[in-house]
Amino acid sequence: MGKWTPPPQQQQQRQSLPLADLKKLKVNNAMPSLPIQLIHVSEFNGLTGKAEQNYALCIQLW
Repeated sequence: MGKWTPPPQQQQQRQSLPLADLKKLKVNNAMPSLPIQLIHVSEFNGLTGKAEQNYALCIQLW
């Protein structure tokens, strides 16, 4: 997995897990049958005129 940085603290208005919880979740669910991926989503915010960096936790169930 590539190196990534957490989103800036100011842009926490969305429901998102803190980095510590993400790491905890990855450790707790580290099973070969349930791969967990951290997906990086970048979207452009038309209101502020800047790109927001978002990270989605993707749990593959199949």
